[in-house]
Amino acid sequence: NARKLVLALKHGDRLDLARPAGGWLHRAARPLLRDGMLIVPVPLHAWRGMVRGFNQADVIAKRLGMGANRPVVRAIARIRATHPQTTLQKPGRRLANVRGAFALTDPAAIQGKRVIVVDDVMTTGATLREVGRMLKIARPAALTAIVVAVADRRGHGFDRALVRGGKVKAM
Repeated sequence: NARKLVLALKHGDRLDLARPAGGWLHRAARPLLRDGMLIVPVPLHAWRGMVRGFNQADVIAKRLGMGANRPVVRAIARIRATHPQTTLQKPGRRLANVRGAFALTDPAAIQGKRVIVVDDVMTTGATLREVGRMLKIARPAALTAIVVAVADRRGHGFDRALVRGGKVKAM
């Protein structure tokens, strides 16, 4: 199930699971993947990346990019270490936690382009909102997000989902 896949990939060093996650995203996102689209993974802070050894969103984005023949562009960086979002239950706290945590690093790469942001899990959408806020500064032609799973804020489980135009579509 989506919960086991995400947790094993994220916390169990199961990089082999990036292939099925990226494949699922490729199939789910096929209607969105048009010519000229770029894939932007949600970045980890450098410290967390060193501790974990990889960025799960980046690994999934690479697999999606290979399957869809689309470039992966790292146009945004996490410039401030944040508390893990899983430790914060209230949406307002999650948003405050990530506010100002990202910076646009390559606006020219995404200006006027159709961009798909990739992350592993969405709970309240705070991280995706903040990443989107930063990316909008570069004036992309379109901005969409796709995630492997949507977590129930009450901790009841995960569902596979596609986020498009600010709305979540369960798969």
